[in-house]
Amino acid sequence: MVSKYITCLTVAKYYTLHICIFIIVCALSLCRGDKFRVAFAMIGTLRNLLPEKTQILALSATATKPTYDNVVSRLSMENVSVVGLSPMRDNIRYAVQAVTSLDDFSSKLATGLRHMQNTFPKMVIFCTKYDNCWSLYLLLRSKLGSHFTFPSDCIDLQEFRLVDMYSSASTVEMKEKVLMSFSKVDSTLRVLIATTAFGMGVDIPNIRWIVHWSPPRLIEDYVQETGRAGRDGLTATALLVYGHLHRTVSSSMKNEDSAGKGCGCCDVCALSCDCGNCCTFDLPVK
Repeated sequence: MVSKYITCLTVAKYYTLHICIFIIVCALSLCRGDKFRVAFAMIGTLRNLLPEKTQILALSATATKPTYDNVVSRLSMENVSVVGLSPMRDNIRYAVQAVTSLDDFSSKLATGLRHMQNTFPKMVIFCTKYDNCWSLYLLLRSKLGSHFTFPSDCIDLQEFRLVDMYSSASTVEMKEKVLMSFSKVDSTLRVLIATTAFGMGVDIPNIRWIVHWSPPRLIEDYVQETGRAGRDGLTATALLVYGHLHRTVSSSMKNEDSAGKGCGCCDVCALSCDCGNCCTFDLPVK
C-alpha cells in the first residue's frame, strides 16, 4: 500500500495547490513493480490522488512499445508527447563468448587483476542470480590471495579492495561505500560484481567493460545494463558469457536480430573485417 503519510501529504490542501509536476525517474520499474520493486507498482494509485491538471514526466533509459503502453496506462496519461533517442551507442562493442565454468571465467579475471592491479579496466559483472554473484566474488577473492587489495597484502578494508559486490542483500551503508569508491575516476575498486540492484540512478562515466554472466531475461534489460559502459564517450565493451543459452534466456532475447554497424561494432562483424584495426574482444589479462 502507498504510505499513509504520503497519502495524507498528497491530499493536503497546501500541496494540492502547489504541486505542478509529477516526475517518475525510472518509469520502467512501474512495469516491474509487482515482482521487482513492489512500491513502484503502487505509483498509479498515488497518481490518482494528485490534482487532475498535474503534469507528468516519466523517464526511462529504454522503453519498448509494450512498456510505453503499460506506463501510460498505469499513470492514466492523456495527450502524451514522446521525446526519445535511440539507445544504440557507437562507442560500445558487443561480443558473446561461451565459457566452461565459473571457475574458468574467474581464473581469467584473476590473471588480469594480478598483472594490472589498479590499472585494470573498470568493469561491472552482472549476475542474474545472487548465488552466482556470491560464488564469483568468493572465487576471485580466493584466486587473488594477497592481490585482492591494492597495495598487495594491505589490510582487507573496502577502500583497498580491487573487487567488491553489490546486491539487494548488501546493507545500505555498504552500498553507499561501494558506489562512492567505484564512482572515483582513479578508484582502487576495479571489478564490481552485481545483481540488477546496481543500476537506478547510477552514472559512472569510465566503466570500460560490462560483463553478463548468463544473459538477462529480456533484450530491454540487456540494453539498459550495457548502456552503463562508456558514458565518457570512449570505447567500451559489452561481453555476454554463457553456458546453456536455451535454459536461461526467453525466446524474445534469443531471437533478437543483430543490427551491425560495421567495423568493430561486435565480434560477428570483426570476423568478416579485414581492416587489421579491430581490437580483441577477450577479457583484459595484461
